[in-house]
Amino acid sequence: MGSSEEAQTRFDESSAWRASQSATNTVGEVPHNTDFTRTVRMDGKDYTATYLGGDKVHFDAADGEHFEVKLGQQNIEAMILDDLTFQDLPVKIAWQVAESRKPFWEKIHLPF
Repeated sequence: MGSSEEAQTRFDESSAWRASQSATNTVGEVPHNTDFTRTVRMDGKDYTATYLGGDKVHFDAADGEHFEVKLGQQNIEAMILDDLTFQDLPVKIAWQVAESRKPFWEKIHLPF
């Protein structure tokens, strides 16, 4: 192999390594402050979802309806991480609330 081919090979390997070290578009660390307030649409109605830490999200509607849903702190933090990249927190929260309201027999995921 000639010196220019060797140099090209070293360059390609080095470039591939650098790219593999930084080729991500997602955030890997939970932010220090995870509090949020977002508008979430569920069942044709807008709610203000508020999270101030812990494992519950509080919901308020314009008509005075309010409730809390226990989603789990790790689950909420995972949604927050996804939101930093994909800006999909309201959709994920709505889906989690819908899942939490299902009866237990609808939550069973069979392997087939």
